[in-house]
Amino acid sequence: MKKLLTYMTACTLTLLCTPSLYAQEALPAYKNTQLSFNQRAKDLVSRMTTQEKIGQMITDAEAIPRLDVPAYRWWSECLHGVARNGNASMFPMPIGLAATFNSTLVHDVASAI
Repeated sequence: MKKLLTYMTACTLTLLCTPSLYAQEALPAYKNTQLSFNQRAKDLVSRMTTQEKIGQMITDAEAIPRLDVPAYRWWSECLHGVARNGNASMFPMPIGLAATFNSTLVHDVASAI
């Protein structure tokens, strides 16, 4: 009986003093909004595989579920604004915008982009 009690005490102490194998990882840096954009981006990219990084460079970037990165259709061209991703802003080509001779309009378009 004494051996059993000693064994159970040792097991209990071991379990209490050892971090749980199922403990959740602290919030990843890329999800920590208290960090700078650069710190978060660097952390996210460091966690991606080469294949995942390549996959993010195409128009229809696939989701990366393990990192909670959603799929995204990111095609855009700065001269036109953000286009082809659902809700879009489209602006005239530079020659058409210049033809307005309206510097305030050009400034507003540039600010929106």
